[in-house]
Amino acid sequence: MLAGLLVPDEGELRVAGFDLRCDANAARRVTGYLPESAPIHPELRTREFLAYRGGLIGLSGAALASSIERVVQACSLQPVWGRLVGALSKGYRQRVGLAAAILGDPRLVILDEPSVGLDPHQLLEFRRLIRDLSRERAVLLSSHILAEVEATCDRAVLMSQGSLVAEGSMDELRSRGRVRYVIEARGDAVRSAIASIPGLGSVREQRLDGEWRRVEADSADATDLREAIAIALERLGVPVRELRRDRASLESLFVKATGAREADAA
Repeated sequence: MLAGLLVPDEGELRVAGFDLRCDANAARRVTGYLPESAPIHPELRTREFLAYRGGLIGLSGAALASSIERVVQACSLQPVWGRLVGALSKGYRQRVGLAAAILGDPRLVILDEPSVGLDPHQLLEFRRLIRDLSRERAVLLSSHILAEVEATCDRAVLMSQGSLVAEGSMDELRSRGRVRYVIEARGDAVRSAIASIPGLGSVREQRLDGEWRRVEADSADATDLREAIAIALERLGVPVRELRRDRASLESLFVKATGAREADAA
């Protein structure tokens, strides 16, 4: 709907102040859209495809040449400038699609599952590219891969079956989940050393090699308790080889929130 491909049944939808019901074309002119599979013409070379796409949005002459040069630099397409788009790797095809989406210097860029099919190296490069683009414009990324959202985005909106589950900055969303403390230490006193620390609960212990123990403790307290845990272990002379604090992930928050919704519905 934001990209102007579907018309909403009800409500109001605005992009950069333009109402998509009344000013759909004006809204499209300030929006760049990259669907899950980049809409490319495999028989065209990169330079030909970008020139073609630029013409579709009304660019020509010096303005078109300047826009193409800008997006080629932004998306690092120099190595494939003269190659057929259909012969490019998945990563480069996504870059070409993204370059086409930002040709008109849109104020909003919408990316639908942009990292599907990318290998780890391509994924890291694409994340960097998205973060670079977001310095000058709003970037809206839609993905089922919440770890990707967490690694790339500043804010997130979680949806389930068309309904809003949660929204906020990454720190705000993580703070809604429980924190887990993981301790690896030697001896039988690990669990008892932290049992009395206020804010900790649900302590679990696992035997490792030799006398080493792995203890996990949950907490709903936003306060960082690592210092208190370290002091408690030091007082009892417990050797420690690991102490870390794992904050809740978007995946765990989503599972918790959607589980609660399903329970309410039942």
